[in-house]
Amino acid sequence: MAAPFIRLGIQLVRLAATAGGAIARSRRNRRIARVRHQLGSWCASNGWSYRDNVPDTLLNYFDGTPFTRGTMRELRHVLTATYQDRPVLVSELGYYYPADVVQYGSGPRTRTSMRGNPGGTVQAGVVQLPAAVPRLQVARAGLLSSAAEVFGVRDLQLESVQFNQTFQIGCDIPRFAYDVLHPRTMEWLLTDPRAAEIGWRFDGPNLIGWRNGWLSGPGDVLTMANFLCELADRVPSFVYNNGWQVPAGLPHTPLRYVPLP
Repeated sequence: MAAPFIRLGIQLVRLAATAGGAIARSRRNRRIARVRHQLGSWCASNGWSYRDNVPDTLLNYFDGTPFTRGTMRELRHVLTATYQDRPVLVSELGYYYPADVVQYGSGPRTRTSMRGNPGGTVQAGVVQLPAAVPRLQVARAGLLSSAAEVFGVRDLQLESVQFNQTFQIGCDIPRFAYDVLHPRTMEWLLTDPRAAEIGWRFDGPNLIGWRNGWLSGPGDVLTMANFLCELADRVPSFVYNNGWQVPAGLPHTPLRYVPLP
């Protein structure tokens, strides 16, 4: 007797999920169209190039957070320029995980629910560096989706106790981390509000940054680009001239040579 009610419950959950999804997609599409127009106009007036709905094969040229999140990924609002004398890319990245309707219990106590992580959206930035360097990642806990996104040496202790307590650090070569995170840079990262919202990683020839949320306009693009450029400039020149050995097997294409469709 309970079987028809169970099937009806599952169907109602599916219908509700379908209707909710349609409303969410409609709002999302309107937002994307509005931002597409705004960013396209801004790029045309400020020397940037704008592309939308770029194939996710572009992600093959980058590794790690945020480009490897999810099982499906969508690149939107890809902006590129030579900015402050270096190649820069800023984009919006949506990532998704599968979600399923699942059934719990049996008989009259049966209930259904949605299981799965719907994913999220991040702003992503890439700045080409003067030379390839080892990986070094620094981010507050809220900018990492799991402990697996921290790599290499995880218990690095820097001179600033406050910095150690505020940020999660992962690195391949501790000496590189000490060279980059000297006292002045640590103080800047602790006091600059952008560093509370943007996680970043030196990764071979590129510096990568990410920030939770959609691109809402040119202000977000410039916030990401300016922060990454300033961070790259704070690294002493001798660090770039050290001839570092970077890990093999990872994408290490300078942004200048990444093909854009």
